[in-house]
Amino acid sequence: MNKSIFMAMLIFVTALASSPLVWADDQQTDQDRLEEQDRDQLRKQVYGWDLMTPEERMQHREMMRNMKTEEERDAYRKEHHKRMQERARQQGVELPPYQSGRGFGGAGGGRGNR
Repeated sequence: MNKSIFMAMLIFVTALASSPLVWADDQQTDQDRLEEQDRDQLRKQVYGWDLMTPEERMQHREMMRNMKTEEERDAYRKEHHKRMQERARQQGVELPPYQSGRGFGGAGGGRGNR
């Protein structure tokens, strides 16, 4: 009987001890999944995302956030699209043509529409 109790306690302690590791692994997996979804969303929102360095992406994001009017953002977007089209041409990559209103916020959804 002592042996049965000892084995039950051993199993319980082992299961209890491993649970936080499993939870931490699940949390990391969830975090990775969320970060991947965020990257996918930004790829859709930022024209030429895959052609930009991480530093350029951060600068682009800050520029868009710091502009006060939709007109400023649209003018910046047009210049950004031109730069990305030129970069794509140099790298032999094809990007879709410029579409007004596409950029931060997706198709037709500029920052002012939030």
